[in-house]
Amino acid sequence: SKASQKKLTEKAVQSACMDILERHPRVAFWWRQNTGAVKLEGAGGKHRYVRFSFKGASDLMAVLVGGKFLAVECKATGKEPSDDQRAFLRRCNEAHAYGIWVDDPQQLIEYLS
Repeated sequence: SKASQKKLTEKAVQSACMDILERHPRVAFWWRQNTGAVKLEGAGGKHRYVRFSFKGASDLMAVLVGGKFLAVECKATGKEPSDDQRAFLRRCNEAHAYGIWVDDPQQLIEYLS
């Protein structure tokens, strides 16, 4: 049962999911989608922010053999996606791609099976 399982950090879930995507025969290729922003100092001391990706984008993205797109949001055990993350997953599914979130790497293995 889940209650007896060890709690995993988001980083541990993400790392295991990257290993799964790397090795799974249904996955053509995948990438980690870094999100966030950095403050850059420009000429004359002016700052600007550069955003990587967009709010709500999933942690991992893949193209499955056959061409379907898969977005995987990774969470620590017992945690759930934010509203922005849920909206992105919903948009993927509405477009007939696959958008899922997992708090246990085994969920990704089961999804791909």
